[in-house]
Amino acid sequence: MLVTMSAMGCDPSAGAVDAAVADAAVADAAVADGSGADGAVLDHSVTDGGVGDGATADGGPPSRAQIDCSLVNAPACALGTCLPCGALSAVFDGGTASCSGAKQPWKIEACHVAEDATNPGKRLREFVYPKDLDGTRWGKALCNDGSAFSFTVSFPPGFNALSTDEKRRTPYQIELQGGGQCVPGKDAPDDDKPCEDRELPLLGNYLTTGVPFPNAGVLVAQPSGAGPAGTVDKGLENAVKIWAHYCSSDGWTGQNLDAISDNVAAIADATHYGPAGMPVQSLATASNPTGAIAHWPTTGHFNVQALLDVATERFGLVDANPSLRIHLRGQSAGGWGVMNNAWAIAERFPNALARTHAGGGGIQLSAWQGWIPESFIGPSAGTTSSFIPTLVKLSASTKPSVWDSFSMPACSTGGKSQAQCMLSTNLYDLIANAPGETPAGLGIPLLVYMNRQDELYMGNAGILPLDSSGRAIDKLGQATGIAALDQQEARIEWIRLSNVELGLQPAAQGALVTGTTTSSTRVRWLFSPSDPQRKTTSGALECNVHPPIDWLGWRDPTGAVRNLAGTTAPPDSAANTLELMTERFWKSCGMQNGCGTSAPGGEVHAYDGPGGVGDPFCSVNYLDRSTGCD
Repeated sequence: MLVTMSAMGCDPSAGAVDAAVADAAVADAAVADGSGADGAVLDHSVTDGGVGDGATADGGPPSRAQIDCSLVNAPACALGTCLPCGALSAVFDGGTASCSGAKQPWKIEACHVAEDATNPGKRLREFVYPKDLDGTRWGKALCNDGSAFSFTVSFPPGFNALSTDEKRRTPYQIELQGGGQCVPGKDAPDDDKPCEDRELPLLGNYLTTGVPFPNAGVLVAQPSGAGPAGTVDKGLENAVKIWAHYCSSDGWTGQNLDAISDNVAAIADATHYGPAGMPVQSLATASNPTGAIAHWPTTGHFNVQALLDVATERFGLVDANPSLRIHLRGQSAGGWGVMNNAWAIAERFPNALARTHAGGGGIQLSAWQGWIPESFIGPSAGTTSSFIPTLVKLSASTKPSVWDSFSMPACSTGGKSQAQCMLSTNLYDLIANAPGETPAGLGIPLLVYMNRQDELYMGNAGILPLDSSGRAIDKLGQATGIAALDQQEARIEWIRLSNVELGLQPAAQGALVTGTTTSSTRVRWLFSPSDPQRKTTSGALECNVHPPIDWLGWRDPTGAVRNLAGTTAPPDSAANTLELMTERFWKSCGMQNGCGTSAPGGEVHAYDGPGGVGDPFCSVNYLDRSTGCD
């Protein structure tokens, strides 16, 4: 039963103030994601006013008496109510959260973060399932197999010892996991897996071993170390880490609850579809006893929205915090997700965005390995067409995305198709440009990592790996759809178009750039090798540099991966690894030292070969790890 305000010792006179705040919060709940269709299920009505000790939204002095949480009384957030922090999340093992009004987030400054008694420096994380928390509000936050989308949360060691102000200044790193893209059945291209043939961890909540994720309420150790597989990026060791599991196969863009129904005509003759839907090798559950999938949700954009809702309501990610810093990053499909959800982040956190514009931190983005050239020579010689590699499973300009992908409004109103509005080249200026530039952008600092010879993308365009001397393994690639084009010419054209889009060379320049390039006419923060997949002199096929590895990114602590020269350093300086550049980006764009739109700063490192005929490309010759390539 709720305890009255007077019984709590809260100031009853604050009711009118908080009621007005709550009413304003409801009005502000049109935190637009542009879909126009998800308001009923993904209810963005949890706003973030009144963060911390009764302070006003602008960080001024308290406008009312403090809430007395000596009595715990709240089954739901309402004016002056309190709740045990453990009821919000298992990452809290003590303390009491307070709430200043209906539809406000819980204040967690007094919550005690659970620690590993045997290893206090080790993070503990919980798997959070928004749909299971509230199926009415977050019922669209789904994996392909129909299970609830999940994310994990962990707080940094030492968080409990911080002052309230220090806790507010703790940054949040949100990582969108990668994992490719797909569509159901016959919409998938030849020689590529349709969705129903993908591995379990890409379809639902499973570890790579096929073991289901832990249930909510269970604490597990956070992987140690920096980088994508670990806790946080270098320089953000003190951040709250939110890791979002990728299981929607749509580059975090989808808004489609049933990709099967939308594509019945295309897949009706597929014999492997029975009346119950796709017979994926999924584990049976109480709600899905056969393990088969009757529908195929592609709801990655909804998943991001649900994550932000829950993180705002339960984990302190509130825009009214005058010190809030958000670092959103992702690689591969996660990199596409960063680009395609940047507008939603900006709309949801306007105060943080304003501080970003002023050079005072706020929002920073890092999109890795999610940039491909929009225009490429088509399969017929001499034909130029708008080309998107089949990994994306889209027909640009002719068919909407099977995922019903969210499109950034400034892109879709600019005449681009839904498919084209997924591409980084059509989104970069709209994100990174200042509002007063042309075209007007969101003014958010954005670090781009892109290997311009990523075989994962090039292979989908029919461009084959190289042998040890720099020649295509199959000279003409008759089976690739580029029968009329020489592989070398196709590769050079791919690199040239990538160079132009990334601002590394002018469109009119025919010759490729060579050596190390430290400036771009377009991308302010750029790390971009031109590193092909090729065979070594022993005949082994080296790792494709799709994930950032070694000097391109995160150093292997075992020392198992090195280039043939035995070094982790890029060609120009050991100080310019992607790891160290990323640290400089986070620090310069996340602090008050000149990364606002009035002084955007920047750093560019692009690496190309010397331009010789036999080996015109830069390659560090990664060899296979004993456990395989990433």
